[in-house]
Amino acid sequence: MKTIAAVMATIATTAVALAGCDQHPTSSTPPTAASAPVSAAALAPAPASKAISTTTEKIKPSDGPFGVRMGMTTEELGKFIKLKSDGDLRYDSDSAPIPHKLFSDYIYRIGNNGLCSVKALSKTIESNSFGDGVKDAFSEISQPLVAKYGKPTFDHDFIRSGSIWDKQEDWMMGLYKEERVLNIAWVSSKNKGSEKTKNPVNLPSDIAYIELEARAYKYNKAFLVLDYLFMNNDDCVNQIKKNQNKGL
Repeated sequence: MKTIAAVMATIATTAVALAGCDQHPTSSTPPTAASAPVSAAALAPAPASKAISTTTEKIKPSDGPFGVRMGMTTEELGKFIKLKSDGDLRYDSDSAPIPHKLFSDYIYRIGNNGLCSVKALSKTIESNSFGDGVKDAFSEISQPLVAKYGKPTFDHDFIRSGSIWDKQEDWMMGLYKEERVLNIAWVSSKNKGSEKTKNPVNLPSDIAYIELEARAYKYNKAFLVLDYLFMNNDDCVNQIKKNQNKGL
């Protein structure tokens, strides 16, 4: 007599054989990856993978003054230099994206519409009473500006009427007393109100005004101020006024 184990083995063998002969399986389960036919595409060699570059492209400064452009945000400018907020949209720094050796301090105005002006202050210029040191430094900056932007709209070097510091040896004292004027400026022909200005200049499209000015804080010590106003400067001015008048 067959044992129970032998009978069960026979049943299992018969079931496997019948399943292999069945041409109409009742199961709707799709074939597994192991049993599915392999396509020609799958047999084709895999294309070589491209190497992913990990090199970060270096951010380049703008081709505008000191390497900035109108509308830059604090985040964009902060990628080049450290900024310190000083209120009224003012941000101070000791550098610029493209600094100049003569200037040591930079003031940026950044409003809702981005950067609207940049002002550069020179290092201290020591001079004799005739102002020779200041005149030399002024020429060092004004000449390349004229070469780049053309003939200026204004070019002033005079002593105010009634000043007692009108002698050549009193040149620095006149500047210190704010009675002597030494500046040069360009007004864009695209700027608002430029039609009322004599000799407006065809400046780059985003620059409204440029000015270089000499100032003195002692009778023998002076500095230069180079100011660039962009076409959106009025937006910053209006924003500052609005903030200042909030409490009225």
